[in-house]
Amino acid sequence: MGRDTGWLTAAVDLLPEKRRPDLIYVPEMRWDEDDFLKRVQMVYEQNGYAVCALSEGMPICHQNDCGVDSFGHRPLEGCCLALGHIIDEKLHIANRTIELSIPTRSDPYLRSSIDVNEAKGTGAFAVQQILTGKSGQMVVIKRLSSKPYRSEFALAPVEKIADQTVYLPASYLQDPTRFSEAFRDYLRPLLGDEIVYPTASIL
Repeated sequence: MGRDTGWLTAAVDLLPEKRRPDLIYVPEMRWDEDDFLKRVQMVYEQNGYAVCALSEGMPICHQNDCGVDSFGHRPLEGCCLALGHIIDEKLHIANRTIELSIPTRSDPYLRSSIDVNEAKGTGAFAVQQILTGKSGQMVVIKRLSSKPYRSEFALAPVEKIADQTVYLPASYLQDPTRFSEAFRDYLRPLLGDEIVYPTASIL
């Protein structure tokens, strides 16, 4: 998800060390296939495996011919599969690719209390604005402070948001193994005071 920007993919950088991917790539990074293969080989030799998270908008993706969306964009697909073929061909390492599309849109399993409260608040605010006769605008969430985290809802013209891209700032990019502390500081408040990582139990 994300098309030309990698906010969602980059967010896995906040996972605990034992759970996070070894390599994380987003469209804002300069793509270097040789460097990628070297990193995969090194991690694989150290651990016996390598896990890579990849945004759909990387330059190795393909645009399919299944039409376009309302903004004229062709669907992106095949990043992971293309990369898997490259790894197999050049490193001779068996690999498996998984495309996380619907789960990232709909899975509420790891939602934070802030996610829930802001989602409900956004809907309630939208209804309130509709009842006053306002339309053609979009609800936005404005962060007022990070410590403590506080936000408010506001309206913005749809034409200033629809089909616009907000890229990850260069200051957030460090290298494919880790993003900057500034990026982490930006995201942490959205997780709330306590981060819970549920695990399945065997009955």
